[in-house]
Amino acid sequence: MDFGWTLMNHAVLQRNAAGFSEYAFGGTAEHDGEIRLFAKDSAGKVVADLAVGRARKGKATGVLTGLPVGGPYALELSVVADGGKCIEKVRFSDILVGDLWILAGQSNMQGAGYLPGLTQPSPMIHNFYMDNRWGMAKEPLHNLQQAVAPVHGGNPKNKPQKILRGVGPGMSFAEAMWKATGVPQGLIACAHGGTSMAQWDPALRDKGGWSLYGAMYERFRHLGGRVAGVLWSQGCDDANPVNSPLYEQHMRDFLAALRRDLGNPRLPVVLAQIGPHVNQKAFVEDWSRVRFAQYEIGRTVKYTCCVPGIDLPLDDWIHLSAASQHIMGQRMASAMQYLLKMPGAVAPIEAVRTSVSPDPATGNANVTVTFRNVVGRLLAYGEPSGFFTPLVGEMPGEGCFKVELKGKQAVVHTSIPALEASRHLLAYGAGLRPYANLTDEAGRAVPCFTLPMKFEENGATALVCEAEVSDPVYGPEAVETLDLPGNPEKLTWQKAKFTEFFLEHPRRKELATADTKVFYFRFRMEAPEAMELKVKCGSDGPIALFCDGRSVNRAFSINPLVVDEFVWKAKVEKGIHEWCFAMSSNTGHAWGVCCRFVRKGIGPLPILKEMH
Repeated sequence: MDFGWTLMNHAVLQRNAAGFSEYAFGGTAEHDGEIRLFAKDSAGKVVADLAVGRARKGKATGVLTGLPVGGPYALELSVVADGGKCIEKVRFSDILVGDLWILAGQSNMQGAGYLPGLTQPSPMIHNFYMDNRWGMAKEPLHNLQQAVAPVHGGNPKNKPQKILRGVGPGMSFAEAMWKATGVPQGLIACAHGGTSMAQWDPALRDKGGWSLYGAMYERFRHLGGRVAGVLWSQGCDDANPVNSPLYEQHMRDFLAALRRDLGNPRLPVVLAQIGPHVNQKAFVEDWSRVRFAQYEIGRTVKYTCCVPGIDLPLDDWIHLSAASQHIMGQRMASAMQYLLKMPGAVAPIEAVRTSVSPDPATGNANVTVTFRNVVGRLLAYGEPSGFFTPLVGEMPGEGCFKVELKGKQAVVHTSIPALEASRHLLAYGAGLRPYANLTDEAGRAVPCFTLPMKFEENGATALVCEAEVSDPVYGPEAVETLDLPGNPEKLTWQKAKFTEFFLEHPRRKELATADTKVFYFRFRMEAPEAMELKVKCGSDGPIALFCDGRSVNRAFSINPLVVDEFVWKAKVEKGIHEWCFAMSSNTGHAWGVCCRFVRKGIGPLPILKEMH
């Protein structure tokens, strides 16, 4: 009998829910008859003696059942004729029954950490190498140069070469799972460095060994068609302007196809979030986009977890070091234990929500972010770091100057006005190589994430962001002389630029000369009823405010421009009103003005409709 690569020495057979082998095999036989299994453990005790299949017309098929979790076992498969005589047999040694894991993705799963790794080989951990042989697992697990599948570009006839690198997370993962379960572990090496989601397209499944997905599926099918789960580390090759916007949907489609093709809609999958990158030519926004997409997938797709690697050291510009891969494997094992609902397992840390409050001194946004699944409390070695406040749709954004850790919460102090918080995201771990150092007391890193921010003040409008601005009117600019232009329609007006929280001339830098001059900013607002308003404004040059041609107030101001620096009262009737700021250029140093309205007393939002 010959079973090719479906059954061989050192194989690991996937256990079933009852804790026994249930391994489908296929091969060839020279004679017809019943196939019987005879198995002994390492002490010579018989653990199985039963019929498991049939040989007919040259084919031998069946299911190896009855072997309990553990091993190693010595197996004898024999073809027995109708009279009970053994007419053909084959023997296998060092067979384990336990859990099988597919290792897939690109280089950080293939392994690029410098050898040797930190995980020592164990007789209870085996690996199905890429030359289609089982053996005790030792790094490197992925021997692409001897790979059978053509897509990997190797050849089993190639002589093994001494290599310097090859440490991935697989060994550490298997060691952690073996210690946690006492169940033998089998790894199936399928990763290939430098590969994209397009190259892993499930639509290429039927190309077999000529495609990455097909080669993986072929190995899965020939090794019994059952695995305990999948480890995936990929995304670097998709961190570019073309692929990054599509990454999240492509990954969701990939997971759905993977579970369909592997015949398990609840197949547990653990993703490694892409880590740091020191090549400054890389696409910063795209690297962040892929990283945050992976977090969302791990958070929202059932039976899936994402574990972070942003805090782990590198061995080059992109690849995790051997020590980092040891930690990554342990993190992936912890997440897998959670997905398998093992006792004591804890879900990965997740950012739940933000709440925004204005800083009492500056009015800037202090953002409290609440986490769950934190073991103990949040910690940081050194000053807590890693938070950014990008505008929606932009990365990585402005950094945050102070972070306070309070139990399972972090209070992030920002330099953006609380009023503008809803235009921003709170991001952790944005950019190529952010210093992001938050963990819990179990040493588990906080994943990279984004959350929306929102600040609402009852009875208040947002900052005015739609206005017109005039070209400069050259002449006196003292605060006492500021007045409305005599004939505003003769001025040249254009749309003002809204920057962060203030209005400015779109050619501000060009016009920032030492000549004395005045700029005018005008906009219209509709009041649904007669009301008394508080006008909260700011400027970094002397200003005067007018409503429907009447003076409201004036003030002397210099840099910096502060939100709500001045609070003036104004009464308006129902209808549309035109507001106009006269702003001194402060001999070219003033940047612009900011303005919002608050209704006296408490009222619903919005109470005003701004118009320009």
